[in-house]
Amino acid sequence: EVTEIIKDEDFGNNMKPNLFIKNVSGQAKVVAMKLDLRSMPEGKIQCCIGNCDFYDTPSIHTSGSISIAAGKSESIETEWFIPAETTTPKCWTAVFTAGLCKLGAAAYEYSEDGPSIKVRFGKDPTAVTSVKENTVTEVERYNVQGQKISKPCKGINIIKLSNGKTVKKLIP
Repeated sequence: EVTEIIKDEDFGNNMKPNLFIKNVSGQAKVVAMKLDLRSMPEGKIQCCIGNCDFYDTPSIHTSGSISIAAGKSESIETEWFIPAETTTPKCWTAVFTAGLCKLGAAAYEYSEDGPSIKVRFGKDPTAVTSVKENTVTEVERYNVQGQKISKPCKGINIIKLSNGKTVKKLIP
C-alpha cells in the first residue's frame, strides 16, 4: 500500500478539512483523488489537489494530480458550496478515494485505487463517517530458488499478493 489517509488534530489558524493523503512508500508517488459525488443534491464541490477545480455535476470526477515525496502528506482541501438561495441544504455523503497515477501519453492519469473515505456534507459541520482501506493480503510466498514456503525465511522472499502484484522482500 502506498497511501493512507490521516487526520490532523491541529486546525491551526484557518479552518481546514484536516484530512491528508500520506505517502507511506519509500519513494515519491504521483496521486490524485477520485471524487464520487453522485449523491450531491445541488451546488458544487471545490477540490484542491494539485490545482483547485470545481465540480458541479453529481457524478464521479478525478482531481488534479500531485507528486508527494516519501513520508510526506498532502492536504485534501475540499469544500461544498451551496447556492445562495438555499436555506436548508440536504445532507449527503461523498466518497473520496486516494489513488496512484501513472504517466500517460501527455500527463499523469489515475490508474489504481487506494484507501477511501466517506464524508458527510450538510448544514452542520462536515465529518468523516468512515475510512476504508484497500486490504491486500499475501497469497503465496516463495524463496529465491522458486520453492513455495509457508512462512518468511532468511534471505529473499518472493511474495504474491491478492491484488496480483509480486513483491520481493529481504528477510535478515
